[in-house]
Amino acid sequence: MGRLISMGIAHKNSKMKIALVIYGSLNTLSGGYLYDRMLVDYLKSQGDDVKVISIPNKSYHSNVADNWSKELIKMMNDPDIDLMLQDELNHPSLFHANKKIRGNYPIISIVHHLRSNEERGRVANWAYQKIEKAYLESVDGYIFNSNTTKDSVETLTNLDKPYVISSPGGDRFNTKITRDFVSSRVASSDRLNIIFIGNVIPRKQLMVLVEALGLIKSDLWHLDVVGKTDVDSRYFDNVITLVNNLSLRDRVTFSGALSDIELSERLNNSDLLVVPSSWEGFGIVYLEGMGFGLPAIATTEGAAKEIIQHGENGYLIDKGDSKTLASYLQSLIKHPQTLIDMSWKALNTYSGYPTWKDSAINSRDFLVKVLEEY
Repeated sequence: MGRLISMGIAHKNSKMKIALVIYGSLNTLSGGYLYDRMLVDYLKSQGDDVKVISIPNKSYHSNVADNWSKELIKMMNDPDIDLMLQDELNHPSLFHANKKIRGNYPIISIVHHLRSNEERGRVANWAYQKIEKAYLESVDGYIFNSNTTKDSVETLTNLDKPYVISSPGGDRFNTKITRDFVSSRVASSDRLNIIFIGNVIPRKQLMVLVEALGLIKSDLWHLDVVGKTDVDSRYFDNVITLVNNLSLRDRVTFSGALSDIELSERLNNSDLLVVPSSWEGFGIVYLEGMGFGLPAIATTEGAAKEIIQHGENGYLIDKGDSKTLASYLQSLIKHPQTLIDMSWKALNTYSGYPTWKDSAINSRDFLVKVLEEY
């Protein structure tokens, strides 16, 4: 069993030279990149030198070839590096390459969720597990975003290396929502304003939400879909077809990707967050929504259950269960006081979580300790 390191004591005098390996741009819109970005910003604020090594994000099989890229190996063999961070989602490019740099400095993997936990065919996931396991065994330690992610890694490989669990913060928007505001928001609305936040991809299961809305007899609702629609064009086309077939086009808005200011405004004017993903390694969006007093509906798969207490600050459904989801939505439409009570509890949940700064301090202390013992 690995050693859980969580000291909470900032080592202000230790300056580190760190490389971070990611796919594409650090400004990519996703919860994982937000986590990486928040950590990098904090490391720099403490005087650490952080260099980003960006690998082009191609197909999975094409990225496997990166393991034999002389250019990538040369960049990672930089003698001016004290420690390397790697986003675990880059594992296709690194599972063998790490063997060529192992021993130069500690390699720490930031694990958001395992690709092999995603929904796909058994044979495909078996192959992904083999590569992911090889990668996880090629590093020297881990930063996990949740207990669920830690447990997933432990089922795949022996967790015999140091690790820390640093939960994401939910305070990106610095919201100051009060119970009175939530009560008046619900009381003054003539419909249930539902918001879905996430790129429109199969894992986020937007079609399950649309199917549920198609089962509701009441028309006292509106759905705002916030997220990129061009990541998986075929899936988005299927979503549009379903919306049209269910005659819901007038009640569903596709807003695309929004700025933080725009997203904050949408959250401020919503009543409920629904993202019924087939898997979330943490689910930052649930916590951020609760900062605006939004109860959340998610699935029992993944880490959403670490944030959502069923029947208290939201609901948990089985993956793909549109009928149960529809019943919960219908109930909240009929019983606005239940929505208010759950909204208050969502605010309480949000206030009990660490900030992004707390999370980054925890991670940085871990990195300093790893270097001290390396």
